[in-house]
Amino acid sequence: MIAFRNYNCTKPAIRGICLVICLTLLAGETNGQDPGFSQLYASPIFLNPAFAGNGEKPRVALFYRQQGPGFQMKYLSFGVAYDQPVEWAHGGAGLMIWSDHQGSGTIRRTSADAMYSYHLQVSEKWFIDAGFQVSWIQKKVVSEGLVLPDMIDPGSGNLLPTGESMLDYSRGFVDFSTGFMAYYHDFFGGISVHHLTEPNESFSENIRVPLYRKYSMQAGMAFYLGGRRDFPTTWVLTPHILLQKQYQAWLVTWGLNLSRDRWVAGLRMRQDRLQSPDALIILAGISLHDWDVAYSIDLEMPREGLVRPFTGGHEVSLVWNFFLPEKRKRIRAIKCPRI
Repeated sequence: MIAFRNYNCTKPAIRGICLVICLTLLAGETNGQDPGFSQLYASPIFLNPAFAGNGEKPRVALFYRQQGPGFQMKYLSFGVAYDQPVEWAHGGAGLMIWSDHQGSGTIRRTSADAMYSYHLQVSEKWFIDAGFQVSWIQKKVVSEGLVLPDMIDPGSGNLLPTGESMLDYSRGFVDFSTGFMAYYHDFFGGISVHHLTEPNESFSENIRVPLYRKYSMQAGMAFYLGGRRDFPTTWVLTPHILLQKQYQAWLVTWGLNLSRDRWVAGLRMRQDRLQSPDALIILAGISLHDWDVAYSIDLEMPREGLVRPFTGGHEVSLVWNFFLPEKRKRIRAIKCPRI
């Protein structure tokens, strides 16, 4: 992600050229950079469209993340997702709208996603889900947050109106993704591929800047400690791992959740290719009837020779699981982590 506030240019013509150069570099630097969330399963359809409708109930998820609260410029990601089982379609369907704001909203990417997942029961305990997703993505650069040299009063330092003619840039395009899930008893595993066609997100018709494919693998298993399955007083331990690759970026997130009755706690580590620890993620949540509320914090791991402000993150999620109508067939749910 890139944040920029001003251009060290003095003449109007040169300033215009600087703006074009910055936008070109911006497109080149931000390709292949999808936002990520630490609460991986607050909205699982963000990870894999095959997750759509795999729960016993329809669910609505609200999620919000602030990345790098120590930065002067704000980096926010937020959205809403809905999915439910669809018995007559032998699967599930989902809708999701999310947005990623970089540099206090100077760079914005908004996506509206629709997905369908086909659920196949291979045997008594084996299930396979196959999902497909179509998205409309809009990428924008908003000049309102930029500060140019002629806006700064040399005497007082106050900001003045600019004499430049600033333009906003916008581009919209269609995107496709797919994914597969398999689960056996209390184990689940899946793969997903986002941005199948690597659409062009450049603002210029003469330059191609692909939104690179993102490959993901998810896996986990639930262990029931000292009690019966799905009994309120049973401790449930769920280790899980997520591997992601997008262009030259590799990311591994692994950890476990521990839940009992209404409470859930989690501990995760995010790393680069299993070599450089990036952040320690601490999660806590509570279930109130059909509502799940969770908060997590990313604690930036220290790196030798690198001094920087707190660049971790805060994340909040709210999930509503509401009942299916009566007389509907019970759906076999994947036992993935609650958050």
